[in-house]
Amino acid sequence: MAEMPIKVGQRFRTRGQYDVRVWEVEALFEDTERLPHARLCQVDRPNEFRTLACEVLLDSARFSPVG
Repeated sequence: MAEMPIKVGQRFRTRGQYDVRVWEVEALFEDTERLPHARLCQVDRPNEFRTLACEVLLDSARFSPVG
């Protein structure tokens, strides 16, 4: 996988006025098209997971890095 600015353990906050959540990167992987993805776990709800393309996490209109 090419060097990504996203690392395991990094946290991201959803952007928006409502329903702001904090997610932690649990794993990084490439899909069958070799596109980088991140598996995320919601920080305050550890049984809540999402998988997103890393490009989505880097979209400042949707997410912002925490700390």
